[in-house]
Amino acid sequence: MSKKDIWDELFYITPSRKKKLSTVKKNTWTDLSIVFEDISDPHNVLASFRNCDAFGVRDIHLIFNTTPKFNPKDLGRRSSASANKWVNVKTWDNTKECFDFLNKNKKEIYATYLNSKATNIWDFNFKQNNLALVFGNEKKGVSKYVLDNVKGSIYIPMFGFVQSLNLSVSVGIVLYELNRQRRVGNK
Repeated sequence: MSKKDIWDELFYITPSRKKKLSTVKKNTWTDLSIVFEDISDPHNVLASFRNCDAFGVRDIHLIFNTTPKFNPKDLGRRSSASANKWVNVKTWDNTKECFDFLNKNKKEIYATYLNSKATNIWDFNFKQNNLALVFGNEKKGVSKYVLDNVKGSIYIPMFGFVQSLNLSVSVGIVLYELNRQRRVGNK
């Protein structure tokens, strides 16, 4: 019996499961990181994990400067629909440590933040390699440290009176646009 056959037998990998694993691997963005800074409600992060998994993101960073630390693997199967087991999460005690790591790994870091210099997500080039996208606190947004240390900011255009969205909705919209841009013409 070959090594491959033993592996298959030990883990009962069916042909359909193999196909699913291959498809997921092929559609994963290995050059993309999502960063959450000081999110108050862990369930918002966990719901965002579901979006990350759905859109092929595996690399997630959680920063706990001022918010209580939590372990996403210990929380909420219902919030993330078990997506928390399919993403790789690294936690940080402060934003500087996380940014040092991202910079060392040649990431181009952008914040999701509405300001006069921010780029509309429809005009932003998501096709560039090695992106890290930072999402901030539900009330305060990203920190001054983030704004002072990113390459730029992006925003989601809105047409009503309200100028903010739930965290997981924002993550979903940004990742949808990223996937739309990167996958157009790549079939």
